[in-house]
Amino acid sequence: MDAHGQSPKPERSSILTELQQIDSVLTGLQPVTPSVKVEEQSMDNSHGALGHPVSPTELERQANDDAESDTSWSSNDTSWSSGDSNRSQAMEIDTKFDNFLSELREDRVKQNEMIQSRLDKIDTSIQALKVQRAESSTSPVVKRLREQLKTEREQLKTVKKQHGNVKKENSNLNKIYNALFRNYGQQKEELEKTKVQLHEALAGSDQQRLLMDGRSLVNASKETDGTIIGLWTQIAYDIRQLAHLLANPPGTQELDDNVTRRLRFITADYRKFFSDEDHCIDLMQGYLWVMLKNSVFDGKISSGNYDSPECKVALANAARCLAQMSTMFSELWDEDGTLINSVINEETKIMEPFSPKHHGRTDRADQKVRRQLKDIFRAALKLDRIILTSKAIFERRWQDPFQKPGGFQLFNEDYMTSDNHETVLTPKSRILFCVSPMLLKTGTADGQNYDSMIVLQKAKVVCN
Repeated sequence: MDAHGQSPKPERSSILTELQQIDSVLTGLQPVTPSVKVEEQSMDNSHGALGHPVSPTELERQANDDAESDTSWSSNDTSWSSGDSNRSQAMEIDTKFDNFLSELREDRVKQNEMIQSRLDKIDTSIQALKVQRAESSTSPVVKRLREQLKTEREQLKTVKKQHGNVKKENSNLNKIYNALFRNYGQQKEELEKTKVQLHEALAGSDQQRLLMDGRSLVNASKETDGTIIGLWTQIAYDIRQLAHLLANPPGTQELDDNVTRRLRFITADYRKFFSDEDHCIDLMQGYLWVMLKNSVFDGKISSGNYDSPECKVALANAARCLAQMSTMFSELWDEDGTLINSVINEETKIMEPFSPKHHGRTDRADQKVRRQLKDIFRAALKLDRIILTSKAIFERRWQDPFQKPGGFQLFNEDYMTSDNHETVLTPKSRILFCVSPMLLKTGTADGQNYDSMIVLQKAKVVCN
């Protein structure tokens, strides 16, 4: 391509020069000017094709054009013979043009040869590429890769087979695990049952041994002082609420003997205090506390059912060993609902002179009184059980233990408190009556430190 592109350049420049000369000569020739211009245009086209490859069809068409051009020039010779002055020039031009056509044909032949040479090279390259592909398909690298691929496929089959075996083994292991897990659950339940039975057997054995030894034991059912104080506070609150409901002067109605005795226990001048609204509420609170003293703390309502077989066994154990008195009392304890309801009915009946329905208030007063009395009795029974099952000594006192009984009592802030006084009470303040008792504790629930006494709850009093 490079040889062809460089060799035609001088020939093209000479041809252009000659064409320009021919054009200057033919300018004055009027009859033949059109045909010359046509030939010049065809020569320009042929010259323009020198730089590019020409197809065989174009070469044939250009050859035909050249033949027609020769015929045109022959006819022009006849026309030029009419003029002697231009004949020699026409012949010279004809000669140059023939030379130009011969050079053009040679150039076309060279182009065809060059194109054919390039086509041969392309065909040779294609054949060489085919041979290279055929050789590469059988090269050692390809053989090695094929062998490696075959090996990998065989290994994949082996791995798949091993995976299937592992999956089967995993399924079998899961079945074994589930069976062991079920067996473990059953054995765990049996072990828990055995532990409970062993614990009960050991506890029974220890209890029998300790009962036989008669030694002092730590109270397993003991309650804290906070529990006792909480129950006492709850009872005091419920009593205060009920006292507000029952704070109605009885007027001229005759009171039951039990009511009169309880009121006299508080103060002999109880009728005088009924006329004062604040003192009337305090007096009814004192009455309810005395009711609990007679019915619960010192009465039979907390005795329980001694006819049951369990209580008979507990009594036998209590007789064998008094050291475990607190535990025995807790086993003897039983809340008799029938007895409680009977006591509540009796107390409600004797308190009818203070009931709201006797003072024109019929808003289900009896039901409200019964409900509040039941709450008070239940809390008092629970407190009484704790006190009785403890090895500590509890006292409910209505008077100062360090003052002489009988006569007037003076205010002692260590054991007493008062809520309805605007002035500060002093040790010289005289007590009119006691609203609620004080609660004293001596010793501990484990039966120790009986030389110490603490005040769990102070007595609530009314002073002058």
